[in-house]
Amino acid sequence: SPAPAQPAASPEADAVVQDAVESGAIRFGELPVSIRERVTFTNSSSDISSVVVSQLSGVVRLLQEHGDMKVSVDGFAGLDEANGDRLSLERANKVMAELRRQGVPAHRLRAAGFGSGRADPHSKAAPGRVQFSVVQEITVRGTVCFGAGSSSVTRDSHRILDQIASVLLARPTMRVRVEGHTCNCPMWGMTNEQLSSDRAAAVVDHLRRAGAGDTQ
Repeated sequence: SPAPAQPAASPEADAVVQDAVESGAIRFGELPVSIRERVTFTNSSSDISSVVVSQLSGVVRLLQEHGDMKVSVDGFAGLDEANGDRLSLERANKVMAELRRQGVPAHRLRAAGFGSGRADPHSKAAPGRVQFSVVQEITVRGTVCFGAGSSSVTRDSHRILDQIASVLLARPTMRVRVEGHTCNCPMWGMTNEQLSSDRAAAVVDHLRRAGAGDTQ
């Protein structure tokens, strides 16, 4: 089936993105392929059948053919399914676990649950599903920095984040995943996991204040 149509970008939005690319501020990685495979589930279930296991072998082959490609495993719930947020993430995690069982390295996969937010409002019987998004890497010139043991974005990093926000404003259908990191040194008063999470949250907060949409 054809990919869903995306809203056309305005000339002004195209110019913003083009300027960012030509200046070297942002570089988009290539998207070698798209994955049209969808996995559907029975109502209120996250169980994976033998049919689904067979379906996923095609996704595995595609990932083997494109060794650098990373994929987001996106789970969804139907409008008539209770606890849609939990169920959609559970479905995504089950599919991701099966892909890993079939040999896909963990670092090439991400799982996300979107609840029933993208279900068809005209079809209450729309099935719960998992679909796949190829992750497009965005390389940003410069580094978003934090002070030692801090989750506060340094002032010099604001310009970098503002450039990213301008591209998100120009491309409202674009979605980004923000991942925080720390060094291996032990933190005083918090774990490295908490600090990395707080840093990612600080970046998301800055992008929102700069105009990026909540759903991006």
